[in-house]
Amino acid sequence: MHLIYSFCVLSFCIRFTAAVTTARVWVNFYRDCPRKSNIMLNSTIPSSGQKHHNIRSPRDVAVATVRSPPVDVRAGECVAVPKVTPNNADSRSVSVEVEITSATPCDGCSIALHEVAGCIDEPLVEADVVGFSESTPCVRRNFVAFDSVWVKLD
Repeated sequence: MHLIYSFCVLSFCIRFTAAVTTARVWVNFYRDCPRKSNIMLNSTIPSSGQKHHNIRSPRDVAVATVRSPPVDVRAGECVAVPKVTPNNADSRSVSVEVEITSATPCDGCSIALHEVAGCIDEPLVEADVVGFSESTPCVRRNFVAFDSVWVKLD
């Protein structure tokens, strides 16, 4: 009996101490996608903590990013990210930035943005995560009236 108990405790410990990929995710909401998807207006780049000023034209100002608060997600989880814009028109388009927070880089991982709870719909945008960070291109949303979008790390 003692041997069975020891085996159960040991297998429980091994299961929960194995490396689990975790990430911090930001969703960027736009009225319309910028002409160049890497443009950010006075925003903080998550990994560097530095300000990035890169305004190329008056149109770029009109499509400035409204970034969600960071959301932590583990591999296999589908997590809601609430819309942070005051009205639906300001969240017609989205992009995702992901930063792996676990000790090892993400090999073969992907980040996907969904519009339906539980991530049961086809991803609106999906990107492979190479190393410790990745950004998706900006895409137009299908269901602008929904209060949240959903991210999944696989």
